[in-house]
Amino acid sequence: YRGSTAQKWVENYYYEKGLSFSALDGLFGDVNNDNKVDSKDAVLILKSYAENLAGVKTDIDKSVADVNGDGNVDSKDAVIVLKYYAETLTGFSGGIESYLKK
Repeated sequence: YRGSTAQKWVENYYYEKGLSFSALDGLFGDVNNDNKVDSKDAVLILKSYAENLAGVKTDIDKSVADVNGDGNVDSKDAVIVLKYYAETLTGFSGGIESYLKK
């Protein structure tokens, strides 16, 4: 993500190799880019998963949707997003990254 320590490290590494790098602008888990992670994002993750199972290519941003980091966008990611969203409705104020560390 822009401004992160990871971005700085990767930019330096890519610069040394003569490659280009672009940091994510989006919020992790925010599939529809509305600046919040909620049930709408979980629905889009499930839709993408179903389309993928049916052999339909999707244009979902895997780097944002694969919240558990297993390399797949699937129902597990949607469940995490829904659990996170439920926590925010009951007072959790941290981001999804801090929720994942719980």
